[in-house]
Formats: sequence, C-alpha cells, structure tokens
Amino acid sequence: MPSCGGEKQERTRTWFSLIFNGKNISAGVDELIKSWTNKYPRNQAPNVTKLVVNDKLAEKNVELLPRQIYVAKVNVTDDSSEKLKYQWELRHETVARSIGGDIEEIPPEVKGSIVKIGTNGTLKFKAPNQPGKYRLFVYVVDTQHKIGHANFPFIVR
Repeated sequence: MPSCGGEKQERTRTWFSLIFNGKNISAGVDELIKSWTNKYPRNQAPNVTKLVVNDKLAEKNVELLPRQIYVAKVNVTDDSSEKLKYQWELRHETVARSIGGDIEEIPPEVKGSIVKIGTNGTLKFKAPNQPGKYRLFVYVVDTQHKIGHANFPFIVR
C-alpha cells in the first residue's frame, strides 16, 4: 500500500511517487533535498530524457496493431558511471478517475508482452491482442537505488 510521500497510483505511479518498491528513490527526492539544503545530493537519480516506440514520441498519439512486435528505446543521463538496470512493464491504462488523492488500484500488467530486453535501454515488445488503451513503463535504477522513469501511452486498434 502506498504511503504519504512514498508510492502513489494517481493515473500512473510515475506522476507523484517519491519512492518505488519501498527502496528506489526518485528525482523528486533529489529536488526536495535541493530545496532544503540548497544543493543536490552527491548521487542523483537517473534522468530519462526521452522514450520512443518505433522512433515515435508519445505526443504523436501512437496507435499500434495487435500482436505486432515494436521497439522501445529510452535515453537516460546519469551523473555517475554506475551500471544502470532497466525494468519494463506493459499495463492496461487505468480506468479509475478518482479525485482528491483517493486510492487507485494499479492496472494489471499485460502478461507475455515483453519479447526481449536489450542493452542500453532498448526493448522489443508485442502489442496486446485486444484493442484498447495501454501504457508502457520503464524504470531505470542505479546501484544506489536511485530511480528514473517514464511512461508511454498508446492505443491498440
């Protein structure tokens, strides 16, 4: 269960959460530290600068075909030379429309969608069989449990 200032599903977990899975600290915490101390922590969270599917940005209202293979790529900057770990999820789009911080359930993952996790932030995935709205998530974690993230909404027609 999410806690205040921790992990919170509100449309997506990536909008307001400061901590993921009880241990991975997001850039939001780095920003709070900066505002309190006037300097960033020595190790900052990885920064996801771009996420594309088949070289298209999410702003292009991407529509995918069922059961087809697509390639996602994420660009990341990091202030250290640490090895980064990439975690990917494909989930149904939330249908909850809560207000005022009400608890929302995390939408279910689409099983069998991840085909191959490549090196350097690439992923091959299979679009879901069923038409509908979905969202691809990437979490980039460094060795000190700092996390960067992005998500990519799309429609299967």
